[in-house]
Amino acid sequence: MMERLLRWDADAFVLLNEKLRSRLLDSFMSLMSSGPFWILVMGVLAAWFWCFEGSGGRRAVLKAGLGAVLAYLAEHLIKFGIKRPRPFLAVHGARLLLEFKNSPSFPSGHAAVAFAIALTAARFYPRRALWWLGWALLVSYTRVYVGEHYPLDVLGGALLGLVVAALSWFVPIEEISKGFARRLLRKLPEPKGAIAKAGAAALLSAAAIYATASAAWRIDESAKRLDDQAAALLRQSRELTRITDGVLAQSREIEFLQGLPNLLPKDKGYLRTQKAILDDVEALERKLAWKLKNRLYLVIDSKVNKLYVKKGFASLWEADCSVGRGNYLVDKNTGRRWQFATPRGEFHVLAKAKNPLWRRPDWAFVEAREPIPPPDDPSRYVRGVLGQYVLSLGDGYLIHGLQNEKLLGRSSSHGCVRVGADSLEKLYDTVPLGTLVYIF
Repeated sequence: MMERLLRWDADAFVLLNEKLRSRLLDSFMSLMSSGPFWILVMGVLAAWFWCFEGSGGRRAVLKAGLGAVLAYLAEHLIKFGIKRPRPFLAVHGARLLLEFKNSPSFPSGHAAVAFAIALTAARFYPRRALWWLGWALLVSYTRVYVGEHYPLDVLGGALLGLVVAALSWFVPIEEISKGFARRLLRKLPEPKGAIAKAGAAALLSAAAIYATASAAWRIDESAKRLDDQAAALLRQSRELTRITDGVLAQSREIEFLQGLPNLLPKDKGYLRTQKAILDDVEALERKLAWKLKNRLYLVIDSKVNKLYVKKGFASLWEADCSVGRGNYLVDKNTGRRWQFATPRGEFHVLAKAKNPLWRRPDWAFVEAREPIPPPDDPSRYVRGVLGQYVLSLGDGYLIHGLQNEKLLGRSSSHGCVRVGADSLEKLYDTVPLGTLVYIF
């Protein structure tokens, strides 16, 4: 039963994360899933309700804040007790739109806090209950879309948030806050009210500054990545200029060949044949040019174990690699059979990650003559085997590093494409998501 539930969870994640997507949604969902963004928005809303909604607004802010804090603490306790891995580590081809997190996956902290706040706000303002519920559902959905959580993670987080928010109503937070305020005011010099308001304003300002600083840090990190990509594009543009000069020279040569029938009219049969061949070549070139559109792509020659980074018809750089060795492994206990071969065909770079964990599949334990553990057992996860970076091609096939670079140039992997550390870093920095990969 549990295995079927987890399989359904993974299938639902693939549908929401990989199938239902677009570039516009990627940007929108990334913003809606950002913690600092919602801290800033909630801080502004809390200040508004506190200052302009009277005693009811202040009670709502206190109850919602208590529910959010308790939900945050509860989900951390559960999360590090269950230790479910993030989807990117277990689902092949998962898209990750935000920075990769090493923390466990179940339950979702965003969903828990959002539903805790939504339930409290709905109790104080029932006419806006649907708005608050819709906001909590949107936040929860974004966590699956950006690749941070499974659907069951956000469902568990939502239930946790609702339960914690309901229990928080039995905590007399208003009396506690009033008693604290009275004790604080007795210790403050006159005018006490002005000083108390100034302290509250300072607290809210500090929260807003923290959220703004966090968002600015994220923007700065994104700007640095964009600067690196711009530098890479500049290098590629210079290379493209050199290639363009070569293409112009070839076009002049083709024009000369096309004019030969007029220069040598006596050998018409031979020249007509050459012109027909030239026309066929030009048609193929136009077809390929339309297919590639001068964009960056990878070519992996599994016969000679070479990886080529190309733009249009030009090869930018190449590296030795190691593809699947093609042998078979049979589990004598169950009869299961694996072939360690690299697939041929057209693929895309679906995801990238730094310092990845390797989830050891069943065949790794069979090959090592070790008992096979449950699917989410911690012993399956090993760091350092895949190198510093990894590029996912889907269906469990990766481009990653290797520990012994003497094996480069040989067919020695279990199906993935292995490259050296320097080439792997260069690929990670210059190859964007969605890049075409041809393996033959």
